[in-house]
Amino acid sequence: MSKNITIIGCDDYATSLANVLADNHHKVIIYTNDEKIVDQINYEHKNSKYLNDLKINQNIKATNCLLASLENCEVLVLASKKDQNLIQEIINYAKRKMIIVDAYPSLKDDLTSFSTDIIDIFKTNDILKDYAVIFGANIASEIVKKQPTCFNVCSNDIKSAEIVANIFDNEYFNCLVSQNILSCEIANSFNKVFALCGGILTGLECSINTFSSLFTIIVQSIDRVMKNFNNYSKDSFLNFATLSSFLKSYYDNDSLEFKLGLMIAKYNDAQKAIEELNYNIENLNILINVEKMCKTIKKPLTFFILLNKILYNNNRPISLLNKVFTAFKL
Repeated sequence: MSKNITIIGCDDYATSLANVLADNHHKVIIYTNDEKIVDQINYEHKNSKYLNDLKINQNIKATNCLLASLENCEVLVLASKKDQNLIQEIINYAKRKMIIVDAYPSLKDDLTSFSTDIIDIFKTNDILKDYAVIFGANIASEIVKKQPTCFNVCSNDIKSAEIVANIFDNEYFNCLVSQNILSCEIANSFNKVFALCGGILTGLECSINTFSSLFTIIVQSIDRVMKNFNNYSKDSFLNFATLSSFLKSYYDNDSLEFKLGLMIAKYNDAQKAIEELNYNIENLNILINVEKMCKTIKKPLTFFILLNKILYNNNRPISLLNKVFTAFKL
């Protein structure tokens, strides 16, 4: 059954999800305050700022008016970083209970689940019908080209996950359901770390053995951290959403973090690389948050400490290999 769906966000990822939903014959509207993107989606059926000249489903509409985007909304997809002011506006303008889908799940600064806060906010204001998160390997151009991929759809209530999965699922966009919201939050919070490291190793011209070994070290380091802050098990961490996202990011040479890693290796100078790429270092705040939280539990983790020293103290990137590998006795 066709639903009225509003997407909050207009980047490549948000647009690719809109395309999936429009292909499934839902009525999709994208909300963004970027008027150029609004006009291009409505009249040219593309989003060249993020997806070059790729054509998207011509039935997708866009608007810069939040009130208009929520007029008939049955399903609200949050496909951008959390903005408390925007969330409050959504609450003010919402006219009915909605299915809320968080397509940009994340951890809070203290590394605990953000989903409980989102659920509470919408439930308290009586506009939450169902809640789920959706996440997976998300190179947007491939999704728009209908190249097969799989996403996890997770909710505390498995029936809610199934409802949302049925909205998104089609022949090229497979949806797997579970109750493991935390895994999606971990995946999205740490995938930039994998991209950064993949770029550094590529810049250092490392071998496949080295790539494989460091990937395992990163996974183990995240596991050691996360089990201290959440209702957590390794089985829930090493699942489809996390591993597919981590692998994608590790080799995604189009991502900004991968390019940053390449330039750090090239210059042996993170600050020069950050300035030349005009990179917003706040995108990697997860590394600062992890080091802070490790201090609270008095469990310093060599990998995160060294990566922060490379980014903020201009340590040479080769130290990521020399010292981390020694610490793990590989």
